[in-house]
Amino acid sequence: MKKIAVLFLGFISASAFAATTTFKVVQNNPNNYGEESIQIKTDKGQLAIYAVNLKLSHTKILTSLKKGECVSITTPDQLIKYDGYYSVDQINSVKKVPCSK
Repeated sequence: MKKIAVLFLGFISASAFAATTTFKVVQNNPNNYGEESIQIKTDKGQLAIYAVNLKLSHTKILTSLKKGECVSITTPDQLIKYDGYYSVDQINSVKKVPCSK
C-alpha cells in the first residue's frame, strides 16, 4: 500500500509542475531547423525545440504545422521566454488545437 501511495504522490508532484502553452504558428520552415532542433516562429516568440529525443508522433505534428495553425505543448516545467526564444528540452504532449479568436 505504501508503494502505491508513493507512486501516486510522485505522479501528483510531477504533474503539478507541468505547464501547457498554446502557440499560433507564424512560420514553420524546415530550412530554418537546426541539426538537432525544430525552429518555429510563433505569435509569442521563437520556439527552439531540442529534437534528438523527441517522440516521432510529436515530431510529425510539429513539422506539419502551417502558418495560422495553433499548437498546444505540455512540458514538465514552466516555459520561460529568454531573448525572444522559448527553449524546449522535454515535451510531455503536443496537440494541434483550434486557435482562439
